[in-house]
Amino acid sequence: MPGGGEESQATSSAEATPSAENTETIDVVQAEDTFEDIAKHNIIQVAGDDNVGRKLVLFYCCRLPPTKTYNTSRLLGFLKYTLDQYVESDYTLVVFQYGLVHANRPNFNWLTQAYQSLDRKFKKNLKALLIVHPSNLVKVFWGIFRHLVSSKFSRKVNYIHLLSELKGLTDLERLAIPQTVLEHDKRVIERRKGKGQRSAVDQDTTAIDASNKAPPKTQQFGVSLDFLAENEGGDPIPKVIRQTVATIQKRGLETEGIFRRCPNANTIKEVQRMYNEGKEVDYNALLDVHVPALILKTFFRELPEPIMTFELYDEIMNMHDLQDNDARIAACRSIICEKLPERNYIILQHLMDLLHKISENSDKTKMSAANISIVFSPNLVWPRSKAMSLVSLAQINSFVATLLYHYDAIFTREVAEQRRVPPTRDHDDTGGVTQETTPETHSEGQPKANGSEVANGNDAVES
Repeated sequence: MPGGGEESQATSSAEATPSAENTETIDVVQAEDTFEDIAKHNIIQVAGDDNVGRKLVLFYCCRLPPTKTYNTSRLLGFLKYTLDQYVESDYTLVVFQYGLVHANRPNFNWLTQAYQSLDRKFKKNLKALLIVHPSNLVKVFWGIFRHLVSSKFSRKVNYIHLLSELKGLTDLERLAIPQTVLEHDKRVIERRKGKGQRSAVDQDTTAIDASNKAPPKTQQFGVSLDFLAENEGGDPIPKVIRQTVATIQKRGLETEGIFRRCPNANTIKEVQRMYNEGKEVDYNALLDVHVPALILKTFFRELPEPIMTFELYDEIMNMHDLQDNDARIAACRSIICEKLPERNYIILQHLMDLLHKISENSDKTKMSAANISIVFSPNLVWPRSKAMSLVSLAQINSFVATLLYHYDAIFTREVAEQRRVPPTRDHDDTGGVTQETTPETHSEGQPKANGSEVANGNDAVES
């Protein structure tokens, strides 16, 4: 920047008529503010995706500091700063109200200002606002505030009275719920029992018993990679992955916002049910390519152990300390090619090949490597405790982004050809079945794919 009088002159000119350059400078200055004074309280967390593929943002009121100790406008700035990284996708906001007291409660004017200052994308892509353990005071506040917001926004707000009610939304172990909130939930349950009310915990007993039963051999979601390999004839790439990737390769490589949008939740549940029951899924009949995209994300999210394994989690976190780009690439290659189990490598490479192609079309998809890492990385890496802070989530995003930016340099491992091609059905252009064929087998014992598309790993999707 110019010095002395020139600087004063430039400042005066900028204040009168802001130029594009000055605006850019202001944006850079704002971007450098990471709100560490607010972030240190861990008020906001992003817990990956919920059960229908939306980003799950958590707000813990019990961690709010007394309002006299900080500028509440900083809290609003931090909220916008955090959400801005995720609101390009559909998201769910869960507010844990317990712990909100007079000393740390922002006033009504702050709430109004927060709603009015949020851009349209914050409101449009918010699909649900859940208030956990709502007090009577909060209900009164909402009764007043709901008249100041749109009816569409108002319908997104719901009360959650017990933590067990969140089980339909996500795996509770991913949420890192503060101990004070857990203890309050126990007290609420005891009070309900004293009044003779049946809690959601009691109602969920049947579901828990059912979940302890051995899964059928056709199960696709929520089972281990070993289970899938044993029950799919030895194909190292699970059926769900192979079919969804093939569909997206065919129809979604140039789709704007692929992996960001969440299609109808009932459609997703129905597709999952069909897979788990061993029924064929015809993606040609499901015209929305966002359906296989979300099914693919859901498959990885519901694995009992992440594709990157629990064992490699700490090593992935430590990579953040590497400042040299070449060193980071080498460390990634070591993890991927030397330490990741071979079956995991084959599956991850199959996925990353797709994501890399999508990132190369970012001018059309609006999904750069960085954007893809934000929406996909929580489904690939998580610790045994499942809960992640914003800091660890940022490190995971950085790791996955590196895999995509340097895909060719990292995925260099040679693996034995062990793919067994199961009997397939030929399809016409509309997905209709024309005939059933059985692959020939090479003299070496390897199956010979019937058609170049299958040979390249891009199977036609079964109907």
